Amino acid sequence: MENINIELFFELSKTLTTIDVRSESEYKRGHLPHAINIPLFNDDEHREIGTIYKKIGKDQAMMKGLEIVGPKLKFFVKETQKISPDKNILVNCWRGGMRSNSFSMLLKFCGFNVKVLQGGYKAYRKFVLDEFSKEREIIILGGKTGSGKTDILNKIKETEQFIDLEKLAFHKGSAFGGYDTPEDLTVEHFENMLHYELLKTEKNKPLWLEDESRTIGKIPLPNSFWEKMRNSTVIFIEIPKNIRIKNIIKDYSNYPKEKLIESIKKIERKLGGFDTKNAIDALIENNYEKTIDILLFYYDKTYLNSLSKRDPSKILKLYIDENNYEKIEKILIEFKNKNIIQLLNHN
Repeated sequence: MENINIELFFELSKTLTTIDVRSESEYKRGHLPHAINIPLFNDDEHREIGTIYKKIGKDQAMMKGLEIVGPKLKFFVKETQKISPDKNILVNCWRGGMRSNSFSMLLKFCGFNVKVLQGGYKAYRKFVLDEFSKEREIIILGGKTGSGKTDILNKIKETEQFIDLEKLAFHKGSAFGGYDTPEDLTVEHFENMLHYELLKTEKNKPLWLEDESRTIGKIPLPNSFWEKMRNSTVIFIEIPKNIRIKNIIKDYSNYPKEKLIESIKKIERKLGGFDTKNAIDALIENNYEKTIDILLFYYDKTYLNSLSKRDPSKILKLYIDENNYEKIEKILIEFKNKNIIQLLNHN
């Protein structure tokens, strides 16, 4: 058994099986990407041992832990053999203490090659949060609702670096965007996944991101990362409204109408009672064009208001009059290369 620092542990975790021995709720709150949960103690057991530790003392808590773990030893070894036949294992708990060391000693006794994360998941979280403060060049793709920004960026990622923040948050970033969001997604685990995606990118190359609010659904972006986004160059693409309406119909027309109506009602206070009623009535009559046209009045005004709070010298506008993503990709890359150089020289 060997204790290793977070940098080495994280690098090895890309190829070796990682076992997180914390309780189920600790694991669900956030864990290393690809880590598999084999709890030394389940939630109730962990709570019981913690109570004994606080009220009676460490020795009694340890004895209770041994009593609970004893019957599980065979299960732990069998489960680990299933997920790692080659017997090379990484293990973490909360602080790299008793739980991970106890689990690792058992595996080592059974012939496994085990490495333990020094400082545990707590050290990993510091590693994650530090990454968001590091300098990197970011290019923001902006545009009004329905401009197809995500589709454009997914095409661009064949040659450029792009992280889909909405995909990580399982949300499309508006009142209509959360139909597929897992209920148990936490801010903490979103940050872990974003960190993992950032480490896949090259820091000496620009990173493309879609223009987002501070929160995507219920998930707030890390403060330092958000500030970098707000201070980055924006390429704002202006797409004709009729094309945007078609894009939105393609994305949302298959959703149940009752869900769409619920989403319209969420913004009733900002949309106004008259427009809310007209948008819902049009939707019931299958007049998606009218519904979306009404909603875009609100969304366009909101987006342009947000854009107006950025440094105007860092906003580059690009007018596009069609929905050919391959052509848009070429135009956008050429536009970026030409204008970023000019912007840098100007600054």
